Amino acid sequence: MPIGRGCIVGVIGLALLAPAAIAQAGVDKALNRPATSSSVQRTSDLAPSQTCIPCTPGKGTDGNSSTRWGAAFADPQPAWQVDLGSPRLVDSVLIDWEDSYASSYQIATSLDGSAFTVVASQQIASPGLRRTAFAATAARYVRVAGLAKANADKGISFWSAQVFGPPDPAPAAAAPTPAATGTGTGTGTGTGTGTGTGTASTSAPIRLPDTGAPASPRARLLTPFPVVRIRGSVTSIGARIALLTIRAPRGSRIEARCRGRSCPARRVILRSARVTRVRALEHNFRSGTVIEVLVTRRGRIGKYTRFRVRSGRAPARTDSCAAFASRSRTRC
Repeated sequence: MPIGRGCIVGVIGLALLAPAAIAQAGVDKALNRPATSSSVQRTSDLAPSQTCIPCTPGKGTDGNSSTRWGAAFADPQPAWQVDLGSPRLVDSVLIDWEDSYASSYQIATSLDGSAFTVVASQQIASPGLRRTAFAATAARYVRVAGLAKANADKGISFWSAQVFGPPDPAPAAAAPTPAATGTGTGTGTGTGTGTGTGTASTSAPIRLPDTGAPASPRARLLTPFPVVRIRGSVTSIGARIALLTIRAPRGSRIEARCRGRSCPARRVILRSARVTRVRALEHNFRSGTVIEVLVTRRGRIGKYTRFRVRSGRAPARTDSCAAFASRSRTRC
């Protein structure tokens, strides 16, 4: 449809990277997906040699770097958007701008194609590749909205627009079909919530909150999807965490646990204030210490992050998804 041994951060970039860094080598989730735009450049405005004829929005997702989308010259604030087909985790957009680029633009996302949320704003002074990163969020539609043109008498145009993000959660397994002889009035107890999904390790995982019914297989991701960050320095016997923050929707439940002899606290429970600092676990830790962070909300799919402190190296990090009131985790 149309649309109207040194610093961890400085030296080794943390191996504790937030989801935005994962996108650097990710899969283009917009490739060959249908796209729409507020306008299309008129054929009469193009030289016969132009490869974009017609300069339709799908040229931005066709995987061909020699074709492009172009907006009509008269469109004051051109917009382009792609339909990813289903809600997916996204955290960056990479645009290869043509000479007629947008000097100012916004990236917005939506789950339904109607209500959009601006997740990033960008200003540039030249054409070419521009990556815009933002906190990971679930979205089906991703929009690029031009606010200002580099060439006031022309439209805006790009060769490609790619969308990246962390791996998407695996779809929930369908419940077994009941026997035909049943009356269909059962409550569905004993449906098998799928524990033992490969989460076994030398360390027991966090026990997820047991204060409500398990999330429905149709439960949506927390939006914006939580981002767990740590900052500090590597030491000869482990690491010093100077800052531990969680960015999550306000009111989300945050549980952090620490296992090891150097732990200053064993368990911390907080309510998210959008960006929440876990000061109780900002400390010096010995190698082998494990720190787990779980962010959940009733009826939504949340996030589980695990750090294992190592000597002379950045802590090892694992991220996955977690359903509220379930002990199982899934790859995320």
